Amino acid sequence: MRTSGRITAILAIAALVVACDEEPTSPNAENLGPQSHVVPPGACSEYEIHNLGVPYGFMRSAAFGINDWGQVVGWAVEEPGPYARAYRWWRGTVTELGTLGGNQSGAVDINIWGQIVGGAGIPPEGIFPSGHAYLWWHGKMIDLGTLGGSSSTARDINNLGVVVGSSIMPSSRYRTHAFVWFGGEMRDLGTLGGGWSTAYAINDRGEIVGESRTGTDSWYYHAFLWSRGKMVDLGRGEAHDINNQGLAVGTGRTASGEYHAVLWKDGQMVDLGTLGGTRSRALALNDRGEVVGSSYLASGVSHAFLWRNGEMQDLGGLENRYSVAYDINNRGDIVGYSGPDAVIWRCSLRKHQVTGR
Repeated sequence: MRTSGRITAILAIAALVVACDEEPTSPNAENLGPQSHVVPPGACSEYEIHNLGVPYGFMRSAAFGINDWGQVVGWAVEEPGPYARAYRWWRGTVTELGTLGGNQSGAVDINIWGQIVGGAGIPPEGIFPSGHAYLWWHGKMIDLGTLGGSSSTARDINNLGVVVGSSIMPSSRYRTHAFVWFGGEMRDLGTLGGGWSTAYAINDRGEIVGESRTGTDSWYYHAFLWSRGKMVDLGRGEAHDINNQGLAVGTGRTASGEYHAVLWKDGQMVDLGTLGGTRSRALALNDRGEVVGSSYLASGVSHAFLWRNGEMQDLGGLENRYSVAYDINNRGDIVGYSGPDAVIWRCSLRKHQVTGR
């Protein structure tokens, strides 16, 4: 996207946000409401985990995204039965986001303007449920459509309102392509030569990361970076996030053949290691280069981690249960899951009220 287009998009979004009192209008470190304490990079040595709770009537919940205001999005699941709902946790209030007419919805990311993306079921829901990517804003869930197939899902939205994800192609329900959506139009990003791809994240520069099948290495997925119209192969693995400095993180195949959390910088893959087990995966990073994800311990239990300054820190879980960290904002707040609840990790230096129930 050209610079002039970016400026136009920002001004348009700002005008709409200012017109609505419900959402934030000026996200900055000096005016962040009850969560205004911003810890300098590297200043926090210990994190506390807090339970965001499960909305009434549901059995499990998970938090997948957090913006710099501290707004959290995720979903809650009822068991037994295929029933899930997308939710937002914000200043002690839990808001259900609804569906596109079906029984299912999930929220995976939220930008600084409060725009939320994910996937939601559409009727009829049969053996192969149909769902569409959506954009939720000011109480309305907007269907983003597909690339011609039956289903799509959104994975990420940047601060300019550009959405990425994947869509089933019209030729086969088992064939999906990564897409980018903006201004009402969904564009096919193609693949690395194989029949399948998905986009997981986009930064404010329009750089996109994800994973794809290739035409030659058919047994493995390859991570990719899409920039300026070209999809670049990053090697075996999957790229889950990219920050505004162009650093990408995900999972990569190491020289020993194991899959570890990795960081890509200037085209080179850096192994972030594990918490003592054999596998790890990086799922998100912020603009300070702090990385979160999950790793197996030597005991075989998987815990959420925070990686920074070359060290991987165990974030633990509720009652030391399984945990995974899905996202981190630029203030260092981390969200994820610790069976069976959505959780948030905050620096123990902070003394303010916890968001959510």
